[in-house]
Amino acid sequence: MLNGLTPIAAGAAAGVAPGFGTARVVGSLLFEISPYNSDIAVGAVALLISVGTLACWLPARRKANVDPCKR
Repeated sequence: MLNGLTPIAAGAAAGVAPGFGTARVVGSLLFEISPYNSDIAVGAVALLISVGTLACWLPARRKANVDPCKR
């Protein structure tokens, strides 16, 4: 799982700065919502990390149930 979660964490960390950098451009498209809303940013990062963790955990759980002595 660590091999799958490392790029997810690195991508989330690397995507925060460009996300706030493009907030000024996207701000003109929003109506009555601040482009620098930290709740939405934290929620988006948490959602992406949760989906990535689930995508790593499901195959790992399936492989952990395989008996290595059987072919």
